[in-house]
Amino acid sequence: MGRGGRARLLCGKCALRYAKRDLPKIAEMVGKGGIYIDVIGGTIPRACYDPRHPMSRPEDLACRRELMQFAAETMGSLATEYAPSDFCADLCDLGAFARIAPNPAPLLGAFFPYPLWQLVYHDSVLNYTAEEFCGYNGPRYLAMQALYNLLPTQFDAGSRRLSFELRSAFTSELVDFRWLAETGVPAAPGAALARYADGTTVVANAAESPFAFEGRNIEPDSFLILKEK
Repeated sequence: MGRGGRARLLCGKCALRYAKRDLPKIAEMVGKGGIYIDVIGGTIPRACYDPRHPMSRPEDLACRRELMQFAAETMGSLATEYAPSDFCADLCDLGAFARIAPNPAPLLGAFFPYPLWQLVYHDSVLNYTAEEFCGYNGPRYLAMQALYNLLPTQFDAGSRRLSFELRSAFTSELVDFRWLAETGVPAAPGAALARYADGTTVVANAAESPFAFEGRNIEPDSFLILKEK
């Protein structure tokens, strides 16, 4: 029992049945706007072995899609945790907690993330991530947040800057991304550039030393926002 009420892990068929029963009542009580349905947009598909309602993993994804479509139509818009996954990205308006940090791989060495999800979906699904959850905090979190053009999450000067200077880029296609310099250290991936279809370019420096870009010096854990004239 949590503050949101009792919670159970349901198979897709049961979840769909309860959604169709409850969501219209919720919309009637609180009005339309949007609904956050948590992890079903990012968790692995699950089979159900209950003989009363058996379900394969592909059928689970089909049920989730039907549930999400119903939720979006009933509540007005739809948010889900994680990016969301490819199977349902076309149904979602917002994804929560995008993973953008490099991950150390003991057998392969350190590697650095390329935003393949953002390259495909950036102009159609809004996204954000939380400090620390993504692997960064403080000024480095803000720099990488700007680089990946994720929605601001705080009520402070840094988030205000993102909100005002990147507003048109939030719904624009990501057309170019490249690492300009790599450090080989997972926690300090280096400097990178991201360019968006509205003419915005972000250059972020997550290294431990300054980085020069087109005659401009970018201090560690800071970033530039450039606009085409």
